[in-house]
Amino acid sequence: MVSKLTFKGDSKKKKKRSHPKDEDDEKRKRKQQSSTESVQNNRDLDGANLFYINNNLINIEEVDRNLLESGWTTASSPTDITGPILILCERAGKIGCLSCFNDDKFVISKEDSLSITNPDEVLNFTIPDENLKVDTEAKIQRLEPTLTIQVLTVVNIDYYINLNANIESKIQTNKQLKRIALKTPDGKYVSFNPDSNELTTSDVLTENEIFNLKINTTAKENCLTFEISIGRSDSKHKLIVTNNFDIKIIEDEDDLLDDLNQFVIRLQTKNSTTGKRALLYLDELEKNRGLAYDNSRDNELLDSSVKDLIKNGIKVNNSLLNKLKQSIERGDLNEYLIVLKEKTKTDRRA
Repeated sequence: MVSKLTFKGDSKKKKKRSHPKDEDDEKRKRKQQSSTESVQNNRDLDGANLFYINNNLINIEEVDRNLLESGWTTASSPTDITGPILILCERAGKIGCLSCFNDDKFVISKEDSLSITNPDEVLNFTIPDENLKVDTEAKIQRLEPTLTIQVLTVVNIDYYINLNANIESKIQTNKQLKRIALKTPDGKYVSFNPDSNELTTSDVLTENEIFNLKINTTAKENCLTFEISIGRSDSKHKLIVTNNFDIKIIEDEDDLLDDLNQFVIRLQTKNSTTGKRALLYLDELEKNRGLAYDNSRDNELLDSSVKDLIKNGIKVNNSLLNKLKQSIERGDLNEYLIVLKEKTKTDRRA
């Protein structure tokens, strides 16, 4: 649902004007010209409206934009990992979240301290690959933070790698790997203490503050996960969370502890690679539609229609708003409103 709608008539009433036939003809000509320009601009958007969401091919125009702008999604590739993130794990049927407590102590927050979103309000951008099919209704795919200590912020460290790494590791060709630093809500780096083999915090960036997140090429138990190590890109110092939610950094040369080194990364939907592309598409679509949209009389029609629908108890979200605009452009607004109201009445009776 849209957070706020501003109606032109709220602050100042306007007198109704009659529109002579010649004036309507002139408006129709202008609209036809701008429609031609809009069609031309929309050629670049053909097919760009389809996205794999929750394992289904969905028209992004039918999705509430608020879910894209304010929701959280699961990382489906290393390029997604940016901005604020949650590092989640599932051990022995229990779900937890890596959290920074008392500035430098790290614990696993339990599931009941997190928010679980309804399945119909979750947007997880999935991959059309049977090996990577994810159970998007699983709890771990629907979790959002409730406390700032549960959120860590990704820091781009490309400059550091280029300045300090050797020639071999400067060239990162592994697309399944993302090398980053993480900051706590207090602005300190998450750090590996080699003396205690525990996580702590640091004010400076060194090799002990570099986290390597490697995506698994297959979904384990219908869950797309990342393995996390610390240090060099080939480091065997792995972030281990036990079934009791104990946190340790263990050097695992033979990969014997991989089951305890699996993490789900959740991030703000608007920061994900696909989320950015979806929002860009919607912005371009709205811009092109504006070329074919009369911003005077049509806006008045739109505002009055929205008021009428709200008065009849119908929620108006971005998707419905776009459909109203399209019906105005087609010239069948009244017919569309009648059908919509009748459908709403029928649904309420059911």
